[in-house]
Amino acid sequence: MVGVSWVYFRRRDQLIAIATEFGLDTEGTVADLRTRVAEFVSISTHAEQVNQRLVELEQQYREASGSEHSDSKSRSRSVSPVPRDRVVPQVIVTAPGSQPPSSRLPRGNRNHSPATQIASRTDTPYRTIAEKVHRWGIHFDGQSDPLSFIERVEERSADHLIDLAHLSQAIPELLTGNASDWFRRLEDQIRARQQRPGETFKTYIVELRLLMKRASYSGIQELDRAYENLLPEYQLYIRRHEAHSLAQLTQLATDFEFVRDRE
Repeated sequence: MVGVSWVYFRRRDQLIAIATEFGLDTEGTVADLRTRVAEFVSISTHAEQVNQRLVELEQQYREASGSEHSDSKSRSRSVSPVPRDRVVPQVIVTAPGSQPPSSRLPRGNRNHSPATQIASRTDTPYRTIAEKVHRWGIHFDGQSDPLSFIERVEERSADHLIDLAHLSQAIPELLTGNASDWFRRLEDQIRARQQRPGETFKTYIVELRLLMKRASYSGIQELDRAYENLLPEYQLYIRRHEAHSLAQLTQLATDFEFVRDRE
């Protein structure tokens, strides 16, 4: 299985190159690109040739990182060692109004390096997120202070090294009362929004995405639901593993409509 931690050390130009190769959206910030590529890499149902290519990329970038690390070690050996009896003060330069890096690390995890924290966040299995969130005992009923609720969720996510982008999978565990009823109705609406007979894919996907955005679906969740709600004739023409993004699914569906309408 291909790991995903290597994705979080890639520069913007490298992320764009990877996204372009696999037909992913290249818009957004570096953080958006890293999340998008990491979600794609973590899919377990890729075709064999896609998996092989991802393995090649992982090995290529890990070797490049290892080479840079070796060069850095070689340079460090040429520096005179600091005597053990000397205490060298640590100087941290921060922008005005910002906090030192150590104070921005999640509480209880300041012995971990940023790289370790990134890998831990990325490698958290989706199926365990809901279990962890359930144990927090944090809930929003639609009437309490929403800002306080959000702050508590962000703090717990940092403490447990959970990426906020993945919390959409555990939203039902965080809601009670009216808020839970609203979200349940929204989920029912999303499941019920099937593509109608004679409806073009683009009309169908616009309405479905509006509902999914309200439910804070991730890119992968949107793609899975969009495919599951397709008319059977589309699913016969398009296999799930052929679409790695909504853009690709849209292109395949448009191609199918073009071929079908010519007959």
